Amino acid sequence: MDLAVEPDLFSVMLKFGGAPKVLTVPYSAVVRFYDPSVQFLLQFDEPEIVEAEIAPLSPPARDPDAAPPPPSDDDGPKVVSLDQFRKK
Repeated sequence: MDLAVEPDLFSVMLKFGGAPKVLTVPYSAVVRFYDPSVQFLLQFDEPEIVEAEIAPLSPPARDPDAAPPPPSDDDGPKVVSLDQFRKK
């Protein structure tokens, strides 16, 4: 029997009619385990799902005493010729 254990699931190789099949089970799907040979039962509560609160992004506050940024001479995007970088 092959068993692979990962942080959020486990996989086991089982044979059905001689054909090997891999059974993969996430831990969150296991709600109960019972071993009838020793009358042993484990029952798991479903984990509570907690929604995370995400604060909206806001621009950093500007210091009112700070000088305003200098005016830009930039009139917007400029087109640059790539001819000077090409091999001749």
